[in-house]
Amino acid sequence: MIELKNEQYGKAKELVTSHNELSVFTVLEGLMEGEVHVDLAEHPQVLMIESSETTLLAGRADNDAFNQALTESLGFWEQVTPDNEEWRLKIPEVHPNKYIREYTRHRYIVTRETFTPIELSLPEGYVLEKIDLPELRKKSYKNADKIYKWAAEWGSDEHFAIAGCGCYIRHLDKIVSWSLSDCYNGGQVAIGIQTARSYRKMGLAKQVVSAVVQQCWDKEYGSV
Repeated sequence: MIELKNEQYGKAKELVTSHNELSVFTVLEGLMEGEVHVDLAEHPQVLMIESSETTLLAGRADNDAFNQALTESLGFWEQVTPDNEEWRLKIPEVHPNKYIREYTRHRYIVTRETFTPIELSLPEGYVLEKIDLPELRKKSYKNADKIYKWAAEWGSDEHFAIAGCGCYIRHLDKIVSWSLSDCYNGGQVAIGIQTARSYRKMGLAKQVVSAVVQQCWDKEYGSV
């Protein structure tokens, strides 16, 4: 198993046939940090990409030496995504967790044309604010560490400010709902949402996501 350098990623791109994992292409384009491992440096036939979102396996699934190295390198609880049917069947054999089970993920896409902003009033005492990382670090809000950890995948505050999007809702000094972009590539951006357990069922996630999606349009992304 060989780890490629950034300038070598072009050799691996053609092995990825699915387009369900935006973070994978973010890594391959050198936009965000990740790792790319292959079987052969010059003409790879097997590929493992570790991104902020997943570990994707692509190419041939019958390379015994690569698969052995894969078993030794994967974490016991590591989530792995197959790029093709071969890998979908092979993962249970090579993953160190022999009890691993397949689960279904769903993709939801919104475009500027299909987006309808949420127009609701926040409860009294709740404030929606844009994520400005340098300014946020000056505060002492509870749950801010969760935002810092998430935004760290962008590599720097400057990179997030240029290409990232994010908002949070706070109640007094506690951040209770937040949404940030995970990755981007080719006019597309992926976002995630979290709400503190005791603040759910209040419509907060709808409002914070609506604000983040609007930011995505302001930064000229075509779909979320």
